[in-house]
Amino acid sequence: MNLYQKMTAGQINRYSALYTMAVCIGLSGFVILEESVAALGTVAALALVCGISYWAIGRVARRLSEPQLLIIRWMQLLKLAIVLPLVYFHWAPLLTPKPWQAWGYDPQRYFVQAQRWAQAGLAWQARPIGAYVGAVYYYAGLAHVFGPSPAIPALANTLTTLLATLAIIGIARGLVKPPARRLWLLGLIVLLPDIIWFDCLSSRESLCLFLITVGITAFMSANKHLLSLKISAGRLFAFWIALAGLTLTRATMAVVLVIVLVIQLA
Repeated sequence: MNLYQKMTAGQINRYSALYTMAVCIGLSGFVILEESVAALGTVAALALVCGISYWAIGRVARRLSEPQLLIIRWMQLLKLAIVLPLVYFHWAPLLTPKPWQAWGYDPQRYFVQAQRWAQAGLAWQARPIGAYVGAVYYYAGLAHVFGPSPAIPALANTLTTLLATLAIIGIARGLVKPPARRLWLLGLIVLLPDIIWFDCLSSRESLCLFLITVGITAFMSANKHLLSLKISAGRLFAFWIALAGLTLTRATMAVVLVIVLVIQLA
């Protein structure tokens, strides 16, 4: 932390930008080696995730006037360097059914159903029907845009988990006395082993985590160490999107979100 206190914000941004580009290029080479010709969509998704992560962390650090939060950029890069090998060497082989291997784990089914619908051009008549279809629709949309790589869901989950963490940090900042020099430690959420594992999968857990965090924090505002309710058109829109997503993905969590809203309004 002393190093960050001695460096100017401009120096921190330049160094983190260089490291972000270096890690992105290095991981892109790894993706190309693993996927060959089909790597273009994955490399594009990786560059997009790195760019949005870099921008979002910087924006939150500036808005909260806490340059220490820029450390989370390094955490996110470390996480990407962990997630991609896990996907290619452990998760991807489990997506091909084998006679000696158990099949039917929810993330496996979601991935296969999403790929089939994406290959059908997201035709409404061919849409999957059943429980938890929200996750299938989400991953099918990603596959339609970026391709069928198993790394695409992992990259999307890695980004949404970061955004959920930044939303939590934004609320936490208003509850502590400035300067909040240890606020960056909340960024370690993205490196929790369970979080990393579920982000690797085409599961509903990471999506639900993001949606319920957005839904709960949408109307929250922290000022002078107290939580208050703040309603605007943008916040209302974010809440309804989160509620609709949870209703399709896991209805019980949508009920929890509604209960939390009622408590906030009470």
